[in-house]
Parts: sequence; C-alpha cells; structure tokens
Amino acid sequence: MIDLLDAAAHLELHSIAIARDGHAVARGWWNPYGPDRKHLLYSCSKSVTATTIASLVLDGLLALDEPILDRLPPEALDAAGDIAEIWRRVTVRHCLTMTVGHTADAWAQAIWDADEPLVPLLANPPDAEPGSVFAYNQIATYLLSRAAEHVAGSPLNVLALDRVLGPLGALDLDWERDRAGHPFGFSGARVRTDDLHALTQLWLDGGAAAGRQIVPADWVEEASRPFLPVEPDPSSDWAQGYGQSFWIARHGYRADGAFGQYGLVLPEQRMTVAITSEVLDMQEPLDLVWEHLLPAVDRPGSADADARLEQRLAELTIPALSSAAGPAERRAWPVDPASTVTSAVTRVRVDTDGTELVLVHDGVEVTVPVGDGVWVDGEIRTDAKGLPVSASGGWSTDGGYEAVVRLIETPHSFRVSTGPGGALLSWRLIPLHGDDPLELALP
Repeated sequence: MIDLLDAAAHLELHSIAIARDGHAVARGWWNPYGPDRKHLLYSCSKSVTATTIASLVLDGLLALDEPILDRLPPEALDAAGDIAEIWRRVTVRHCLTMTVGHTADAWAQAIWDADEPLVPLLANPPDAEPGSVFAYNQIATYLLSRAAEHVAGSPLNVLALDRVLGPLGALDLDWERDRAGHPFGFSGARVRTDDLHALTQLWLDGGAAAGRQIVPADWVEEASRPFLPVEPDPSSDWAQGYGQSFWIARHGYRADGAFGQYGLVLPEQRMTVAITSEVLDMQEPLDLVWEHLLPAVDRPGSADADARLEQRLAELTIPALSSAAGPAERRAWPVDPASTVTSAVTRVRVDTDGTELVLVHDGVEVTVPVGDGVWVDGEIRTDAKGLPVSASGGWSTDGGYEAVVRLIETPHSFRVSTGPGGALLSWRLIPLHGDDPLELALP
C-alpha cells in the first residue's frame, strides 16, 4: 500500500479507501479533503442510479425487460406528442447497458434548457435497433431517473438514500438536478468516500448488506458482465466491455467518473477500492492499483508495516500556498483575458493581510477566505446556492498575490495569480459543467 501511495505521489488524489473481505485495509484523505466531505462523483452516479433501479426491481416496481416508456410520467409523454415507434422497443435493461440504440451520446443543449427535458429527448429517436449497439449515452440514465421517480413517487436522490445508501450507513446525498428539479441520474451525485466504498462492498457481496438483500444477487452477477461482446484488448480498462452501468476492467469491474472517481470491485482478490481525485489521465491510477496493490495481496504483513501505513495515511496532505512576503496594501486587479475561469469574473481584490480574496462575479462580490500556509474552509454563496471551498495563498516579494481555491466537494480547483496582465484565473481541469465555478453550487 505504501508503494502505491509513493507511486501516486505526483497525482492529485483526494481520498482512498481499501477493504478486503469487508474489513478496512486503508482509509486516507489528502488534507484539506476529509471523511465528512461529500465529493462529486460524475459518472459514478450512473452506478448509484443502476443500483437504485435494481432495488426497485427487487420489490417488483420495475422489470428489466419492460419498455421504459411504460414507466415514464404520462403527462411528459403527452407533451412530447408523436413519439417514434422505435422508442417503444427500448427497455429498462437497454438503458442500464447503454444500448438504447443511439450510436453517439444523444444528450443535447436543448435538453439542458427544457422545462420538461423528456420532450426534446424523445424527439431524437435511436438510429439503430435497441440492444444492438453500445454508445455511452447520458439520456439512457436520465430515462432511468425519471422512471424511478414515477413508479416510486420520490425523486432519485431520495430513493437512492432511502433504499440503498442509507442502509449502508450514508447520512446524506446531494444530486444535481435539471431545470424541472429531477436528478440527472447520469452525473451529479455527491457522497462521502466511505459511502462510495460501502457501495463497492455491496456489489462485491452480491447485493446484500446488514443481513438483508438490497438488490437481487443475480442482478449484480449479470450487471458486472459485458452486455455486448468486445474485441480482446489487454491495454485499456475502457476496452473490456460495459455491463449494467459498470465498466468491466482488466481486473474486476468498476463505477467510474470523470477526473478520477472510482469504485473498484475485485472479486478474485475479495477487495474493494474507492478513490476520489482530480486527474486527467484516468488510466494511470488504475495502472498503479494493478501494478502496486494487486501483487501485495496475500503477502505476509507485520505490525511495523501496519504502523508505518497508519502514520502515512494520517499525514496525507496537499501542500498549502503561503506568503513569501509580509502584508501588502489592499489591491485590486482586472481579470486577465487569458483566464480559463469564466469571463463572468471581471475583477479580483485582496485585502491587506491576504486572507480575504474577493471575486467580482456578474457584478456581485463573492468572498473566499484564504489561509496563509494552511487550507481555510469557506463557502461561496450566490442567491440561494452555496459552494464549499478551501483556499490557501499569500503575497509574493514583488507585491503580487497567488492563491489556490479548491471546490472542496468536487474534483476541481483553480489558481489565482496576479501579474502585469491583471489577475489570471486558471482551472487545473475545467469542470464538465463549464468554466463557471458557481455552476457547481447547490441549493
């Protein structure tokens, strides 16, 4: 395990949790991330949605081979008008396996913007026979979210917490929603690392937890196998096939989200791994797990090794920025047009001691508390929405200023650096939602 941490030291990891035979092997968070923080899962959300759907199947509220249209709200179908006949052959199973029949992702801007997203969604019918072709397709999981809400009478976030995550020990679940208030399903779930890890254990244990069956055991077995055959490719963990909202891997299978969110299930090793991070090359963390963790399984351990690992996990941190000079005068800068953070931020101001960073966003001042040599938690608020942050920074010897702002319940962070061109605001990795950090704020 220490070898894995060493090998991953250059990566932007936020948390890791590992268990074998249901017993914790390692749990660690890189400060300022911590066990009580939720984390945006991106497409790991699909696996949460699928598990919630399976819980409804267990209780007879849904069936895998029934048409998805039969489980959508009638008023939305009426609003959609004439619906292409091919939609009536799309089943719940097709949605779970991303085999709706579209040959490319069919999610479009019109769906984002609609008051009833099912209307523009259903206006774009599949271009191949359902079940015949795989395409990673956000609309498939959105349809599942809406079907679950219709048949069970509660939105997906409530169902997922009540039926799946709550029985595993989760206390809370946030989920991003469309304009009509429906959880997206395909992305947007925010849970703690421990909750994601508990899900991986549920899958490894055949859908059972705390002495009861939460999802059908045969569903877990089927969901973790490729639905359509794939050509053998030993080089990539994205070329092993896709099950029912799980990627099949070279070792086991996984929930998988953008920028390095993973819920790994390793049946052969009787292990589970949860990782949250901000990485661009998503294959690299998996390669490191295969290279450093798997060979260590069944090696003899020792009390000394356990103590060294415990200390290492307790000391995990992302270095904070600090001042190279004493307090300077209060200063303000226009935003450098080369910035990758939204142009809605037009001006930056820093107070004398550097512990208060103000971003002028659409004419409104948004204040971020900043620690000098330490991470300081705060919240960016706009209207009724809030975005937790953690920031560090300070003054430089030339009178400039630099800070890193971490959107602490997402994978993302951005840097503020002042210079002759003004204040340069740069994303480390731009969120899938777009370049405005406040788009990640939740009510």
